[in-house]
This record gives sequence, C-alpha cells and structure tokens, in this order.
Amino acid sequence: MIWGPRRERNDEAIALFRAERLNFCRLAISDELLTELKRHSSGKTDPILDLANTFTAFPVGMDSEDDTVIEKLSAIVFRNKTSLSKNDSSDLRHLRTAITNDLAGLITNDDKVLSAAGEIEKTFGIQVVSSDTFLRTETSGQLRTAFEADQGNLHLGEPSDSDAGDIRALLTRCGVGPAELTMGWLQSRSDKQVATASVVRRGSKILGYMIWPALRQNRIAVVDEETADSRLVARALLTQCLDVLAGPGRLSSIHLRLPSRQTTLREIALGLGFCADRSGADLVKLSFGSVIFAKNRADSLSSLAAFADLRLGSEWPAFREIDQQVAFMAPNGDRLHQPLEKLETFLSPALFCFPGRPAVITPIEYKYAQPLLRHSKQ
Repeated sequence: MIWGPRRERNDEAIALFRAERLNFCRLAISDELLTELKRHSSGKTDPILDLANTFTAFPVGMDSEDDTVIEKLSAIVFRNKTSLSKNDSSDLRHLRTAITNDLAGLITNDDKVLSAAGEIEKTFGIQVVSSDTFLRTETSGQLRTAFEADQGNLHLGEPSDSDAGDIRALLTRCGVGPAELTMGWLQSRSDKQVATASVVRRGSKILGYMIWPALRQNRIAVVDEETADSRLVARALLTQCLDVLAGPGRLSSIHLRLPSRQTTLREIALGLGFCADRSGADLVKLSFGSVIFAKNRADSLSSLAAFADLRLGSEWPAFREIDQQVAFMAPNGDRLHQPLEKLETFLSPALFCFPGRPAVITPIEYKYAQPLLRHSKQ
C-alpha cells in the first residue's frame, strides 16, 4: 500500500478524476499546478502528483503590461482592489489560459473568482466552477415516485447494486456497445459519488434507465420499447430530467444522448421541447425559467442571445392567438418563425406576456394537479 498526503479537498479531487474517467468531462492542468503539487509533496510518494502528471498541461504565462484580457478579468474579479497579491495574479493568469486556449472553463475554489463566474461566462464564454460541483447532491428520497399504468404500477427510483446486470442487459438490447458501457453509460458502485442514476421498474423488471453527472448538463437515457407502457416510462424519465433542469430565473440547458433505436423516447422528448443539437446527434433543451414582459424584455432577450445565441425580434407584438408566429434569428444567421406555443415549450418554463394576452389564476388541489399537469412547471 502506498501512502501519500491527505489533502483538504481529497474527496472532491477523487470525484473529479472519476468524472473524467466516465467521460463526463475532459481534464487539463496548468504547469503551475504541477509546480505547486511538487512543492507540497516534500519528496514523499504522492499518488495525486503521479496522476496529475498523466494529464495535458498548459503553460501559464507571466503578466504583461499590454495584456487586455488580464485587464478585463481584473476589472470583473477584483474591481475594488488597487493592488493584486501573488495569488490574485495567479488566478487571473489561469483564467486567461482557459480563455486563450479555447477551453470549456476553469475549476477553482477561490471565492472571488467563483463570485464573478456569471459575468466571466457572459463576457468570455467560459465556465468557472468549484471542485465540489462534480459531487452529486441528490438524495435517494428526491428520486422516488410511483405512478399508475395500464399494466400495473410503475416505480421510479435509484437502482441498487444488484440491478447492474439487468441495466447492462437493457443497454445492450438498446444498441449500446461494450465500449460505450465504460464511458458513462453504466454506473458502477464507486461512480455514485459523481453520477446519479434512476430506473423505472414494474416489480423487479427494469423498463427505463437514465444517468447523469453531477454537473447535470448531459444525460443518457434508454427505454425498453417492447413494453406496452414505453411512452409512459419515457415521459417519467424525461419529466424527472426537466424537473431538475428547471429553476426560477435561471437560464440553463441540457443535452440528452439516446441510442439510435430509441424512437419512442426521441418522440416524447421532441414533444417536451427538446430539439436536435446542431453540433451532433444529441437532443438539447433550453430552459428560460422566467416570465418575459415589457419591462424586462430587453434584459431577458439579451441574456437569451448571450446564453444560447438565439435572438428574438426586437418588436414586441400584441397577442393574437397561441399559434401566432414569432420571429427569431437562428445561430446560423437564418431568420425563422415559430408558433408562440412551440417557442414557449422549447424554452419552458417560460411565458411571453405579449400585450393583450389573457390570463386566469385559479387554485387547484395537489391531488388534482398531479394527474392533470404531471408536475409541469410550465
């Protein structure tokens, strides 16, 4: 047995490495990190240092007086500071490295950098997250529910360790190959720290399966399409997926990966507002999580354009009908039109309060709302 130093965030580091192994993310490190790890190892055998040496390392350059990226970052992160410490300068260099090398983001535990994450993403297009982002937060109680079906009640919940063989068999029947099973499709016992899985079952038979990493941006789902209740199973998984995605006042997106033969699951997903991802074969769903009205229209549409490269027309039309055409500019530059109802479904939960749009508020008991609305936040 090899012993090494037990660092303060050891569990978070292990979770991060597990997420990378499952193909939930791709890791790269800075040469400055390697230097720090070597300094703290003090000549002892250090497994974390050995592991870090296996990743691609990016050089973190020194500050320069004419570095406009550093200046912009400093104004965002340290706007009230007149002089920067050595650690402050290091944080800015790491951010610049991620930006100039076109990386997805930066993992840091610096409170000031994390506080500015939203503005950094809006300005430079990179995500800034903490190391505990890769640790799952759901509990088993949040994932349990039961619902009626023609062939008998169905139950949605987390799989047990004994379900691994049945899940593997379901994935194989659905066309998932052996190589894919090792790349995030199948959850092992040690992966429960960084990924959450749910199954829909009738009795002991598993009819549907979904898994997602702690970041929650990507999901993998399959349904046994030979069962009579395949559409209900698909809707149960996707409804749970959207419940986790949706949040008031929060723009977010989710990518859904399906095997090629999942026609039922794909059909239900399209009806719930998913659409084809222009960068691949996955499905993508945007969530606006807000009500758009005259006073917040400019800020809302600006946020939508920055987040999803989706630009709605500057005109704010009067409401005529739920199927009226709404103009928008697609990411490829084409000017398109969609019915209002379809646009709200694509961005759900979202509501466009055009002038003259009627509305009714009425109380409804939970026992009636559940089967009628299926817990739809829209």
